[in-house]
Amino acid sequence: MGPLGDWCVLSGVLAALATQAGVRVSVSPTTATGSQTGGGPGNIVTNNSVSVTVNVPGTHSYAWVKVSGDPGIEATAPTSPTTFFRAFVGAGSEVASGLFRCDVTVNGLVYPTGTVFVQLVRDL
Repeated sequence: MGPLGDWCVLSGVLAALATQAGVRVSVSPTTATGSQTGGGPGNIVTNNSVSVTVNVPGTHSYAWVKVSGDPGIEATAPTSPTTFFRAFVGAGSEVASGLFRCDVTVNGLVYPTGTVFVQLVRDL
């Protein structure tokens, strides 16, 4: 398996452990996209936000983590349960993409969500 496959297996194991502890975290939707036609280089932001839900009450902390992908892509609200994603995309026909997850801390333990695929496109 490659790095992405290895991560998916690890993510599944971590999700199983989190469920065993009675805490479940989920992310929806699992894809966020954005596009812009024409124009010069600049930031493109996803059209939709992504949100994390936790099945237990209380105060939780959130950290959006890039698992893999282009270096310039990032969460717009990296410590919030809901975020958009953005990237600087050059002029011409270019794509920035990546996989993200959110690490949710509940009572001192970290529970990772499944991954979110993010793709930002500048079309000619």
